[in-house]
Amino acid sequence: MAKVKGKDSKQTKQKSSVAIPEENKYVSFGLLGIFLVLVFMAASYKISGDDDIFWHLATGRYIVEHKVVPDKDVFGHITSGSEWIPFEWGWDV
Repeated sequence: MAKVKGKDSKQTKQKSSVAIPEENKYVSFGLLGIFLVLVFMAASYKISGDDDIFWHLATGRYIVEHKVVPDKDVFGHITSGSEWIPFEWGWDV
């Protein structure tokens, strides 16, 4: 049997002119550290400590529409008219 030269035989003899840099272990550990910090931050992220975001949005809308910070409960069905101190009104607007 005769040997057939493949297409790869000519390409493997040519040397590449592009220099491949060696791997730097400090860069690898740095990137791994940054990645782990980002994963930890994403896993522990909370939008707010107060989970009632829609109550705050409604209060902010009320303040903007009426141009007054409410001192009585205007949203509760049972507690309507009772004293209410919205201490987070600055964030609601």
